[in-house]
Amino acid sequence: MTDKVCVVVRLQTKSGREESLRHLMRSLKEKTLQEEGLLRYEPVQSQQDPTLFFLMEEWTSETVLNTHLARPHMERAFSELKTILAAPLEITYCRAVA
Repeated sequence: MTDKVCVVVRLQTKSGREESLRHLMRSLKEKTLQEEGLLRYEPVQSQQDPTLFFLMEEWTSETVLNTHLARPHMERAFSELKTILAAPLEITYCRAVA
């Protein structure tokens, strides 16, 4: 049994705010890649809908993930997202099945 945690985040931007979200995601990736316990951090944009983005993350444990979410750069990001997103972000926590 593994304690690894996978997170998939769905982000829907307001029309015209796509570049703002891309910029924020690049900035967060740069900071997050330096964090201990990160296994995967992959922001992607839908090819069918340019306002739809996903962030796929994998962490060594839920404790490490919670530490990440409490960091100052994440608090600032959550605040900035309020001005960029058309709807609240959706977070899905996953575990590997195979």
